[in-house]
Amino acid sequence: PTFTSVSSVVAEGQRRLDAAGSSEDDIFASVTVVPAVIVPSVRTNEIKKLLAGRSTTHLITDIRRKKEGTKGLLINRPKTRNVVVVDEAEYEGSKWSERKGKERKILLQSSLPPDFFSFPPFPSLVFSDPSIRPSTFCLSSTYSDLTVEETLRLVLPPHLFDDGGRPGSTDRDVPSSFETAGHVAHVNLKPEFIPYGDIIGRVILDKNRPRIRTVVNKIGTIENEYRTPTLEIIAGDPNDTLEVTLRESGSSFLLNFATVYWNSRLQEEHRRIVLAIVGKTKHVSGNGNLSSERQRKRLKRNRNDDISKIDEDAAVSNTENADLRSVIVADVMAGVGPFAVPLTSQYCHVTVHANDLNPVSYKYLLQNGRRNHCPSTSLIPYNLDGRAFLRKLHREKKSYL
Repeated sequence: PTFTSVSSVVAEGQRRLDAAGSSEDDIFASVTVVPAVIVPSVRTNEIKKLLAGRSTTHLITDIRRKKEGTKGLLINRPKTRNVVVVDEAEYEGSKWSERKGKERKILLQSSLPPDFFSFPPFPSLVFSDPSIRPSTFCLSSTYSDLTVEETLRLVLPPHLFDDGGRPGSTDRDVPSSFETAGHVAHVNLKPEFIPYGDIIGRVILDKNRPRIRTVVNKIGTIENEYRTPTLEIIAGDPNDTLEVTLRESGSSFLLNFATVYWNSRLQEEHRRIVLAIVGKTKHVSGNGNLSSERQRKRLKRNRNDDISKIDEDAAVSNTENADLRSVIVADVMAGVGPFAVPLTSQYCHVTVHANDLNPVSYKYLLQNGRRNHCPSTSLIPYNLDGRAFLRKLHREKKSYL
């Protein structure tokens, strides 16, 4: 349909989402015929591994390979099994009673060419077992089966995605990716998608419940003194304070996503720098660091374990590592503690002077130190301007890395 305004597009998109699975006007319900191969039940796993191998991807174009994943020729859709029981309609006459339960149908990617069965590895499979044969399968899809990208392509105007017919141009990306911080999903919508934020947020929320409870979009650029973003809640509880809990580098963090700086994409960088400081190539080492791995595994088994038992493990690790050379770190912009907390909670030989100008970050730094049992002698917090913080350490003649 042709819409005359953004508001009418949004209203129609919301109506279509409301109708999903509940009326004849469900545009998400569809049936797709996908290629398949019938194999003996006893060889199902063997042939699945063969078809999932990298050597089979020559039958798929590079573009489709990116969209359909890296499972070789196997269908790769959320909530879709790639092996099904062979239906009675596949057999003629008495063959059903003879072969019932003895064969399985392996579903393949829809992008395969019609003559896929004439390409390797299928000829060799047929040569080894003539009962292996090509087939098809009618795959029914509903709203719950579709990905965020597939759903948005059905409810948003096509002009947002197409290239306008310009030679050499490619389709625009669908705004389906997001970062997470606890229960919050964070998107950066391009200007052309901002008017449709309510629909985009709703679809992301629907497809990621219960892990995600709120979807936010960053407005403008980060320009304030504390490097905190301006966020707009586009789906979920409009009164959400955006205070989240999350785990990183074996530590637990509490923070307010709206009032402190946090970037989930830096998780591996945080971990790399922590390991570089302590001089370890692995997070858990039997002869080098005070690791919280044992504490973390115990907590995972029983969330109600007594803290004193965890402290016993820490004490043992401290004794094992008492001969390590002391390391003193000055973290000028410590934030809520992505470096300072794992360093001081998991390594007995590290002391961190952790500073942040943002008073809210400083508050959460203190809380996260307590949450992770960082010794007060190892985690020393400051709420100062970075230059004032370094001058203070210099005046007090405190050395650091």
